[in-house]
Amino acid sequence: MISFNIKTLSVALCILATTLCGAEDKLSEFSSGNLSGWAFSIGSEFPGAHGNLWVEEKAGESGKNSVCLAGEFNKGGNYVSMTKTFESPLELVSVDIKLKSSTLRSVVLRFTDSTGQTFQQSVNLKNSANWQTVSVSSFNGKVHWGGNNDGIWRGPAKAMSIIVDKQNIIDSSDKRAVLFIESIKLKIK
Repeated sequence: MISFNIKTLSVALCILATTLCGAEDKLSEFSSGNLSGWAFSIGSEFPGAHGNLWVEEKAGESGKNSVCLAGEFNKGGNYVSMTKTFESPLELVSVDIKLKSSTLRSVVLRFTDSTGQTFQQSVNLKNSANWQTVSVSSFNGKVHWGGNNDGIWRGPAKAMSIIVDKQNIIDSSDKRAVLFIESIKLKIK
């Protein structure tokens, strides 16, 4: 007769599920108002941008909190960003970002690989002020620099950034843009 307990069975099922699926999810959920680990930048290599990163209460879907990334470019600059350097590098499979903006036509994403090479790509947004999810499963964007600087992605990922770029503002006469982000779901190996 085989003897087992519930705890042993639970551990075995978790190991089996991880083995079968091969991936797990990590989630940055901003409804709690926590920006821990996310750093704001005004893209100081292009002077003049102003902006901020904050938690906007009840601005998310269904009244949840969301993060607001805002940029103003009347005095120059090219972008503002929010960046997270991972505590331990992550073997990314995909990234899903729940966001909305009535001022941007696309959002820029950056990923840094294990060699320190940074890749940048633009992801088009639907022409809507409603919440939408953008997904990426390829991290080697057309633009790259640093690290091996050869355009070849070498995981795991060390960091990711979400960027409001002035070139993506819908109304070119307005030099301000706002991006609301409710959650970021990272699927990892």
